[in-house]
Amino acid sequence: MADGTESQIIETPEERRRRFLLEFERPFKCEKCDERFKKKKYLREHKAEVHSY
Repeated sequence: MADGTESQIIETPEERRRRFLLEFERPFKCEKCDERFKKKKYLREHKAEVHSY
């Protein structure tokens, strides 16, 4: 791509590894604020405390 968007799509090996570890260690992601959790229970508690109103 000539408009420079290609550099934003390609990850370096270090970025790819960091993202993989983040997603592997904390697979449960809040849809509202993108915070991640190790256990589904923690995600449920987060939603109840932070996003319930």
